[in-house]
Amino acid sequence: RQYRKESMPKPHLSRWSIAFLLVLVVAYVILSSIYVDTLVGSIIFTRNHVTEMDLDDHLRHLLPQIPPGGIPSPSDILLVNASTVLKPTLGAHRPDQDAIFAIGDGLALKDFALFIVTLRSTGFEGDIVFSTWPRDSLPSGVFEVLEHYSKVGLVVYENAIIADNEDQLMRLDEVNRTNVWLRGLYGQSSQTDDGTDEVYLDPRPARSLGIARFELFWAWSKNYKTQSRILLIDAKDTYFQIDGEVGIGVGMTCTESSPSILHLYEENGKEVKLGSIENRAHLVEAYKDKRIMRFLHNQNVLTPASTHGPRKAIEAYLRAMVQQFDNTGCASYQCEWAFHNYIYSFGILIQMEGIDYIKTHLQGTGAVNSIGYNVPLNANNQTELFNAETYAVLNRRMGHGAHNSWAVHQYDRDPDLHDAVDDMMDYILKELNLSDPIHTPISFFHAESTSRDEIIRTNPTMGKHRPNEDAIFSFLFDAILDDVRLFILSVRKSGFEGDIVINTPLREEMHSDLIDFLEHHSRHGVVIYEGFQIDIDEGDYAFRLDMEDIIVEVAKFEYFYLWAQNYEENQIMILDGEYAYFQSNPFSLKDCGRLTLNFYEESKYTLDFNVLRVDNKEIWDAMMHVFDKDTKTLYEQLKEVNVINPTAFFGHQRVLEKYLFSLIDLFETSKCVYYGCDYAAVNFMWYEEITHTGSPISVNLRLNHHGGHVINTGIPASLKFLQKKNLFYYEDKTYLNWDGERSPVVLRVYQNHQMQSIFAERLKDLIQEFPIVPFDK
Repeated sequence: RQYRKESMPKPHLSRWSIAFLLVLVVAYVILSSIYVDTLVGSIIFTRNHVTEMDLDDHLRHLLPQIPPGGIPSPSDILLVNASTVLKPTLGAHRPDQDAIFAIGDGLALKDFALFIVTLRSTGFEGDIVFSTWPRDSLPSGVFEVLEHYSKVGLVVYENAIIADNEDQLMRLDEVNRTNVWLRGLYGQSSQTDDGTDEVYLDPRPARSLGIARFELFWAWSKNYKTQSRILLIDAKDTYFQIDGEVGIGVGMTCTESSPSILHLYEENGKEVKLGSIENRAHLVEAYKDKRIMRFLHNQNVLTPASTHGPRKAIEAYLRAMVQQFDNTGCASYQCEWAFHNYIYSFGILIQMEGIDYIKTHLQGTGAVNSIGYNVPLNANNQTELFNAETYAVLNRRMGHGAHNSWAVHQYDRDPDLHDAVDDMMDYILKELNLSDPIHTPISFFHAESTSRDEIIRTNPTMGKHRPNEDAIFSFLFDAILDDVRLFILSVRKSGFEGDIVINTPLREEMHSDLIDFLEHHSRHGVVIYEGFQIDIDEGDYAFRLDMEDIIVEVAKFEYFYLWAQNYEENQIMILDGEYAYFQSNPFSLKDCGRLTLNFYEESKYTLDFNVLRVDNKEIWDAMMHVFDKDTKTLYEQLKEVNVINPTAFFGHQRVLEKYLFSLIDLFETSKCVYYGCDYAAVNFMWYEEITHTGSPISVNLRLNHHGGHVINTGIPASLKFLQKKNLFYYEDKTYLNWDGERSPVVLRVYQNHQMQSIFAERLKDLIQEFPIVPFDK
């Protein structure tokens, strides 16, 4: 038999097998990618500190490197005991103020004028801090404008930024191809007689201006207190609008215990994702690894051109930005975009001490509206973001109507808006008068108060003003001995140690026991003015109201204005002291009290506008006169709101001074100086002016409901009624606010006759606790 050798069959894969294997490979790649992204995201957003994590090598390159002690100060690179020694060449930092930082190198006169004038017109009273070329290299007129505004709140650093070629000025049109150094930033303060500091050369390599500015901003931020609000923004293409929606918050009105929120802003335009070609290039250039885009490619682009928050959050952010340059060495133009988005997306910022929370704003929301390319404001005649008639740029409605944007950034990106802003620049330059005194206007006031360069000081009859103390102002029209004693002694019992400034009748009209009482307490912070004569010790002032043809209830406001001139950055309370009783110290309440002015409503059980209309014809007639409306129209406007008490105010001296001056202006222009005009003017100021325009950017104006703050305007009701409403605690005879807490100050205490015997007993106790000691002892 012949055997035939047969070959073994060759193995082969069917089409289905191949497809199955491909699916497995793709699934493996996708799941691996998802695993890596999920693990990275989990680590980033749930970890406490990166340095505490034990990471796989293939993930380690994606995660930010934070030293065990946190991100160091930029000055630590020197490895010596260095400090920031750079000082402004114009103006001076005011540590209590809010501030705006911007680079002014290369700006034209019209750019400076637009930025400064529009910002001040919004009511921003804080510092404006610029870097600029040296004065002899500035365009014509720029130095004169900067020098003029540096008298109040403008701070200038000349020649702090120098090009890689030191003889070359840093021009804005060369910003993307010229690297720079920072001149004279670090050194050691001199101990020598001539006061010359030892200055070090910039320890970092030359880098683009967009990167170097963050280190300069960091040095500037060290000049402000923790609660100050700071905005970092581009000056070359930004202006500000009156009645803007939010501003940057009010650092002057917030305590250090408030949450420290860092505000970041999304970019506008078509290429808004980090995965776009241009944005991807920035990140890859900075971090040298394309795989970083695996996690960041779908994140929205955040702009480094506008960032704000309290100083402690801004200082932490700036440290992180400088550290990214040190880590990456990326010195080219727009690497700052990579740094900014990296430290947010990879969780560096949220870990840093000083930042409690980060708020990212959709374009067209918040304080800064960045216009951006390819998004014309007037497309299809839309009015959502732009008013084509007034050229006002609007924030997105977000469910509560259209409001002007406060800061408009990149206005030059929209042709129509650019043309309108050019016209605005021309008008500003035409109207700019450098011989005018500097004011930082509060926008709702229709009159300018006396400049602080024109301070007025007054001489009291007894006692002496202490300019650095808080103060209480009151007119004591009748000056009844027991009323005055209860008022002053209860103030001292509460723990208040500031000035108590009062106006009394002339000495010959007062009881001798009252004179003895006042003379004693004038040695302990009580300041007394007798009658309507007031001695101007410093400055030139002519009374605006005719004191011979005016009621005391109106005249007192001009006296309060003059008294306020004797104080600096203090808290002042105005009240009717003849019927006031202090149960605790209202000045100890630390509730955002810096640039705040509080107003107080009457109780609806005491007085409403219908009661005024029906039972108080003189006051209602004054209201119609000042509001310039008939009875029906005025009542329709006011029937849903509460009457504001004209004898109770509490707030910051500077805001109160401006408010009082504006109130005097209203009395003068309306010629309302008779009975009821105090109610009419105070309510007009709130319901016709402040309500319509809102609090300006740097000021917090607050209307408090009855029994809702430190002054309880009182309720003339029985104790049974007060107890039923939980407004009186019978055990210790204490008046309560509506929240059940003790009212620090109660007005009209004698309106409740059942309490008169109790207050008489308390007065006896106070007299024993605060006896009058003869002066010779």
